[in-house]
Amino acid sequence: MWSLNHAISLMGWDFETYMPRKGTEERGVADSQLHMLHKDLLLNKDFVGLVESAKKLGSLSDLEKGIIRVLDREITKQIKIPKELTEAESLERIRGNMVWREARDLQTDMVAKSCHFSNGLGL
Repeated sequence: MWSLNHAISLMGWDFETYMPRKGTEERGVADSQLHMLHKDLLLNKDFVGLVESAKKLGSLSDLEKGIIRVLDREITKQIKIPKELTEAESLERIRGNMVWREARDLQTDMVAKSCHFSNGLGL
């Protein structure tokens, strides 16, 4: 679970820092598939059973109790979210972020041109 979440986080960081614009669709598909894999693993009946069993143990450390609490909360949340929505959200988040980046870059470019134009008028 941790490794999968870490990989998803690294992909998100890469998207924000280095990913070329033309890679948006492929990255969205990969991100969506990783989120679906995470959901499938999290909701696996054997895994859910282990978490339920661990909740009943009295010998857990505070750290272990915290991990079980977080897993239980995530399982409860993911059960309520349809798979189709999980998949669509990942794709649309990546696409929407790219649109936002393009708009931001366009606005920054327009501000720079505006400043250059204003400076030119002052000459």
